[in-house]
Amino acid sequence: MSFSEIETILGAKLPWEASKYQIFWRETSVDMGKRSALWELEGYPTHAVELSLPDCCIADSWLKYGYKINSLDLEKKKISFRKGVVLRGTAGRTLRKVQQIERALMGQKLSHRAVKEIEFSLDSMIEQYRLG
Repeated sequence: MSFSEIETILGAKLPWEASKYQIFWRETSVDMGKRSALWELEGYPTHAVELSLPDCCIADSWLKYGYKINSLDLEKKKISFRKGVVLRGTAGRTLRKVQQIERALMGQKLSHRAVKEIEFSLDSMIEQYRLG
C-alpha cells in the first residue's frame, strides 16, 4: 500500500515524518506524553523540532485489529501489513509487560551493573524454561 493510498483513506496528508522516520510507523501508544528514544536514535532533531502530531501513534490503528507491519520502504513510500496473532489473557498481559520493559530500557542509559543483572536474569530464564 502506498503512502498516497493511506492519505486517500485518511482524507488528509501524512505528516512529513512519515516519509523520513521508521519510528513514525512503529511507535505504539505514548505513555504520559513520553516519546520513544528511538526517535533520537533515528536522527530526529528532538532538541530543535516538535513532532507534527505529538499525541498520535499511527501504529495503534492497525495493532488494535491484530495487524503488524510486514514491510516498510520509506524510499518507495510503501508499507504492507500482515495479520498477526491477537494476544489476550495471560499472553496479552505478558506482551504488555515486555513492551513496558522495552520502553524503559530504550528511554535511558543503564549502568553496567544493571545490564549484567538483566543478562543474568534472561540467561537463567532461558535455561530454566529451555527456551534456547
